[in-house]
Amino acid sequence: MAARLKWDCSAVVFAEGESVVAEDEFGNVIRAGTAGADDADVTQSAIDKAHPAGEVRIRRGRYCFDKPVVIYNSSTIRGEGRGTVIVPPSADYAFKVMTTEDTELYRPFHGDPGPLYAVILRDLAIDGERTDGRRQGKGIYMDTFWCSSFENLWISNTGNALYMRHVRESDFSNIHLIANGDPEQAEASVIMTDENNNLHFRGLFVIYPNYIGLEMKPTSASDTEIPEIPRLVFISQSMFHGWLREEGAAPYDLIRIADLDAHRVGMLADVVIRDSRITVAGPGHASVNVINSPVTIANCVVTATEGKYVIRASEAARVRIVGNTFHSGNREGSKYALYTEDAEVIFKDNVLIGRNLAVRFAPASNSIVTDNRFILESEQSSVWVGDDGRAGSCNIQIAGNIFSEKRAESAIGVSRLSTEDIQIRDNQFVGHYQKDPVIRESSESS
Repeated sequence: MAARLKWDCSAVVFAEGESVVAEDEFGNVIRAGTAGADDADVTQSAIDKAHPAGEVRIRRGRYCFDKPVVIYNSSTIRGEGRGTVIVPPSADYAFKVMTTEDTELYRPFHGDPGPLYAVILRDLAIDGERTDGRRQGKGIYMDTFWCSSFENLWISNTGNALYMRHVRESDFSNIHLIANGDPEQAEASVIMTDENNNLHFRGLFVIYPNYIGLEMKPTSASDTEIPEIPRLVFISQSMFHGWLREEGAAPYDLIRIADLDAHRVGMLADVVIRDSRITVAGPGHASVNVINSPVTIANCVVTATEGKYVIRASEAARVRIVGNTFHSGNREGSKYALYTEDAEVIFKDNVLIGRNLAVRFAPASNSIVTDNRFILESEQSSVWVGDDGRAGSCNIQIAGNIFSEKRAESAIGVSRLSTEDIQIRDNQFVGHYQKDPVIRESSESS
């Protein structure tokens, strides 16, 4: 049998002249068609031939899909890196990875039938740019599977690049997304919705998104239902870079995480972004906007450039911000490194360098600002314990920080409404030997 093998995999798809061909491991033709017209059908036939599990190779070339190719079995789909280019359907996804009625191999200990598992998609590109310059189509739709891997993918010039729902215990590495997202359809480059959990991203590069770069949100649910939510998502050694055009930054948040705490309480680190670069939000917007969700941002280099906020937290958000470096991003700098409204925050071991970049509670509760280094030029207080005009902040600790700035004597301010258990102690004000100031004003000092 070995002497008869032509390919060292279950099936191969390749373009040859005017034809696109799928062959099995012995070189037998599974299906052939016209290149540019039948590419999706031929590729689907190769995946069907590999069923219920195997490896399909897509050789280098440009393949134009007129419909999504569905990966419904435990196959490895592998290209030749950037040499394998998939052009997605004009209004649909290039690939749909999902459990269907044809799925046969299910994740162990989950019943039969259960969710699809053990899919590998790697080493290829999806590019929505047509020969006439139009940019259409979408990247990869993922629905109801476990224990799968996605590696070395380049997705560009599409609307939504990655859509995830009911994806669990899977990893994503070296995923490069450039110029994705659709503002007209309100589609982010990366969308996580419904119940996703135990997802690990290492090397997720979301560059120049046309809309929000990463959006995490619950499924829609009635008032009597508990919505399904993404949780336990870990992103490391990654980069999020908004698009700074000649006319300015795109007018959106770069990362938006909303309503992931529909039925839990406590300082849970359900979403963790660490060891990454985050920069460029639109005017009036945030690089990271956290709404009613538990999030940790650790050991990152973060700016907003033209954005008003680097990190914004609101509506009962609980955010840990630890060990990061904040830069202005431009000469004037974003007004706020952190802005909270009805949120709880741990802001610890950060370094803030440049102009503005204030930490403002408007208001906050049960929050800590400790062991940070402020190296700022600003006319406003670097830390302002404020209010919303009706209620002030409460249960706040500001301790062990170093303020080395021209206006260090007024680096910390407290509004008149913020009176309940505000502890300010053991801070250092470089060039100003004095006790911790408590500046109480009706509104933030200018």
